[in-house]
Amino acid sequence: MEHVPSNNKLLDSLGNKVLLEQSINIKASDYHFADKKKFYMGEMRRGANKKPSEIIELHQIAQLPDFTEQTIIERNRRIVNRFIAYLANEHLLQ
Repeated sequence: MEHVPSNNKLLDSLGNKVLLEQSINIKASDYHFADKKKFYMGEMRRGANKKPSEIIELHQIAQLPDFTEQTIIERNRRIVNRFIAYLANEHLLQ
């Protein structure tokens, strides 16, 4: 996101990935976090406001002041824990 984590494994962790619309992903992929937030919210595309992302999580991420290594680690933990809880709730774990 904003900078390359010192731990390269964090680059490919779930905590550093987001699902988003292809049109936004193509435009925002090479920008720093501060500018990506503008794309997520529809504020900066070809000099005019565009439709913001429909993904609620991106609106939440856009409220963060920065996207640090600690943010990635905590977000990864939340994603994994929620997925495990879902599997347990659906009786999909042994």
